[in-house]
Amino acid sequence: MKTLVTTAILTFASALPLAHAGQGHDSDKHGHSSGMGMHKGMMDQDAMHQRMQKMRQTMQQIHKTQDPKERRRLMKEHMQQMQAAMGDMQGMMGDGAKHEKMHKKMQEMDPEKRQQMMQKHMQMMEEMMQQMQQHMQAQESMKQDK
Repeated sequence: MKTLVTTAILTFASALPLAHAGQGHDSDKHGHSSGMGMHKGMMDQDAMHQRMQKMRQTMQQIHKTQDPKERRRLMKEHMQQMQAAMGDMQGMMGDGAKHEKMHKKMQEMDPEKRQQMMQKHMQMMEEMMQQMQQHMQAQESMKQDK
């Protein structure tokens, strides 16, 4: 669990510079805004939203069940869901070359679209952190029930 939290924090921290990348730029050097054209290289926002919704549903089941075996199974499933989501978020960041290309595209992006995209990204990160906190609380609750 500590590894997952550390990975999440590092992923989120590495994304923060992107949130501020090129905020002073209104358009590219030719005066064109690039819109949301960089979506291909990034994770699918809808798929991530669905993944987050599934995690929330699993957490609700964890809280509802009274069966310790079922709770352990659901906790394991929730952990796998979080790890898969973290893998998606890390994949979005890409390696050095992909990261640079994404950074450049963000600088060329229309400022309003860039801000909307970054707000969605930050919201997803906050939701992941909430899921991790709830998971840790559920683990503590399971320990106290023993």
